[in-house]
Amino acid sequence: MNNIYQCVFNEVCHLKGTLAVAVSGGADSMCLLTVLSAMKNVEFKVIALNVEHGIRGENSIKDSALVLEYTKKLGITCITKSINTLEYHLSHKVSLEMAGRILRYRFFDEVLERKQADYILLAHHLDDLTETIIMRIFRGTGLEGLKGIQNRDRYLRPLLKVTKAEIYDYVAKNDIPYREDESNADINYTRNFVRNELLPKVETRWKDYRKSLLKLSERANENENFLMTLAPKPTVVDNAVCLKIDELTNSHIVLQKFAIRQAVNIINGGVDFEESNLNDVLALINLTNGARVDLANGIRASKEYDLLVFEEYQPIEFETVPFRVGEFTIGKDRWSVEKYTGNGIRFDVNKIPESAVIRLRESGDVFTRFSGITTSLGDFYTDKKVSKRLRERYPIIAVDSTILVTPVEISRSVMVDDGNIESVYTLIKK
Repeated sequence: MNNIYQCVFNEVCHLKGTLAVAVSGGADSMCLLTVLSAMKNVEFKVIALNVEHGIRGENSIKDSALVLEYTKKLGITCITKSINTLEYHLSHKVSLEMAGRILRYRFFDEVLERKQADYILLAHHLDDLTETIIMRIFRGTGLEGLKGIQNRDRYLRPLLKVTKAEIYDYVAKNDIPYREDESNADINYTRNFVRNELLPKVETRWKDYRKSLLKLSERANENENFLMTLAPKPTVVDNAVCLKIDELTNSHIVLQKFAIRQAVNIINGGVDFEESNLNDVLALINLTNGARVDLANGIRASKEYDLLVFEEYQPIEFETVPFRVGEFTIGKDRWSVEKYTGNGIRFDVNKIPESAVIRLRESGDVFTRFSGITTSLGDFYTDKKVSKRLRERYPIIAVDSTILVTPVEISRSVMVDDGNIESVYTLIKK
């Protein structure tokens, strides 16, 4: 049996549900899609995902057109997405490559969340793995970086033991169409320099360097799995990842760093997270509450009382709207003003004035608490130990600078009277 077919089969034969293959139109992903489409007696369905990045002009459009034509020939559903990589690159000040990756994976995450697929399959191969390890070594990586590219959660890479040469041989023998990305020849990109200039010279001396680096990756993964049994465990709360500071400080520095890397991994797989980032995060432990540091690729770490909190940071934008019942979105969070069913704070919707609005906090906001004490909203949040991160994205119901409802507590002016069951509402995150 063909080596590629067997490698992929061994990785996916136990899976059930829908497998979504990320297909760019290149040889790697077209090969993976073809192999999966040919499998018999399996309990999964195969679909394709294609992202048009909008940065290579007509060539990018032709890549997507080829994918649509080929998936139609195979009888496979293809879900497409166009993204504006350049705009994200400029607005978020990250590299074009990273901008494309962030937007691409955001689309993949949406596919999983919408339950259009149970797994995302990516066509990274053994050459990708070895290139990644080499680049990370030169950047000064630790144990985490030596793992190279790995499967993560519902993101699977069935070709990691297959070489690029084997893929080219397979597509040639099976007459599989594909397109080359012309930017792959540009050695100004670090990966292309490693691939096209450095590793061909390495191979003249060490023919089996790929297998050797694969073994290094496997040993690093084994050691990481052992450390995982010892290190503090990150927890996921909403869209943030948290570590308890006391658990960190009571651990060896190796385990502290490991736990921080694990927290970042949950967010973005640890892409470009380096030693300097670790030191910046560790420094937060001894800083005041609310201290923050922006790390690589849009990740922000902050100290929130007894926690270190990590999240993929995005500026929070929300336009003030007249008060109304129903759902609304702030950043990644969905909120709702709805009938009270036992969860959240309670207020009498009939006591909300017509001039009330839903908005974010502003300077000068004043809150008369349920107890009758009037204070600034900032002091109230401090008393309730609401972090600065959450204060920025918590909606409030207000009239001018007077706060009537927060997600934490209501003003005395909108308290629920006994017997007014029909007018009892809540402001709650969904």
